[in-house]
Amino acid sequence: MAQEMSENAQIPRSVTAERILNSFLFVFILHLVGSVLALIVLFQLLYSLVTMGPPIQRVTRFADRIIRYSFEIFQYMTYNSEHSPFPFKDLPAEEESSMGHGATT
Repeated sequence: MAQEMSENAQIPRSVTAERILNSFLFVFILHLVGSVLALIVLFQLLYSLVTMGPPIQRVTRFADRIIRYSFEIFQYMTYNSEHSPFPFKDLPAEEESSMGHGATT
């Protein structure tokens, strides 16, 4: 029922204009984030190939935070969230469940 009311509510043009400007910024940020993730993937694959060991855990956790940040951007841009992601709020924190997959260092 609350969702039906929110679908019928009018959104001020100033709020929509701000969201449009933010979305342009976030499209640019998503391109940068995609490039960083591509570099992380290549680095982790090369590291594992050369050392024959597991990927570096700190890099894996960093990649997880970037992925969750990307998700927050997509949530905001598709109106699934009203909260603007970073730089308007903090980056997502690390989750304990993402760290327990067995990789070390």
